Amino acid sequence: MNRRSFLKTSAFGAALLALGSKIDRAFGDASCETNAGASGLAQLADGYRRAQRSGKPLLVFVIPDDDGKKWERGRAFGELLNHGSAAQLAPLGLCEVVCATMAEVRGLLPSAGAGEPLMVLIDSAQVPARVQRIDPMLPDYPNEQRFDADWATRVKREDAISDQRIAVLARHLTAAVAPDSSSLAGREAALAGEVRDRLVKQRVPGSHWANASGCGTRVEEDKDEVGIACGMGHVPSKSSRFLYLYAQTPGEQYRAQREARDKARGK
Repeated sequence: MNRRSFLKTSAFGAALLALGSKIDRAFGDASCETNAGASGLAQLADGYRRAQRSGKPLLVFVIPDDDGKKWERGRAFGELLNHGSAAQLAPLGLCEVVCATMAEVRGLLPSAGAGEPLMVLIDSAQVPARVQRIDPMLPDYPNEQRFDADWATRVKREDAISDQRIAVLARHLTAAVAPDSSSLAGREAALAGEVRDRLVKQRVPGSHWANASGCGTRVEEDKDEVGIACGMGHVPSKSSRFLYLYAQTPGEQYRAQREARDKARGK
């Protein structure tokens, strides 16, 4: 059977056709805008199309609804992308990668299920697409305000936890993306290089790269920097560059407030 005809007559094809109108509405509705410029649903659908064209699965870094968890997850993803070894990054080279909420994932694939796993892997080659949830428990950083060790010792302790978190993420990704490891054999360095070019040096679709040092957050390529007083916080060194998963950057919030203020003043 012709695959295009099958898609048009299947339930999944109907869902994709319905998705088209949703995307059109999302592009025209500013309330649906995400931090990547286009609507989250459109970003997800575009990633799905890329995955189909490239013959790769689509890996979704799930954006949680809770604002505190956005920070936690963005930090975990940033640790892996910025500090993972070639072997740990290589599985990502076999995927298209986007950031999206589970509501957006379910808008595309109702079979994605409830809850907010850390990641979902979507097999775009199957019709309907198969969704695999990836939800490992990551080691936590201690909420320590103690000063029983010098700074170097504290950094060393935090780096060890970062390395554990990266290892857990990488292990579960490898098990999901390349369970027999043959697709990675001899290709780790090349795949990791492609990942760094596509996802580390550039924005991950659906997110921004940002930096935090305890003196506030700076979103890369955001012209307006917004910070807080230095010394008010502490960020583990391998978490300092992270995926910013919030709907607006600090600069966007500042500009919106400024425009609203100017409008109220009749400017």
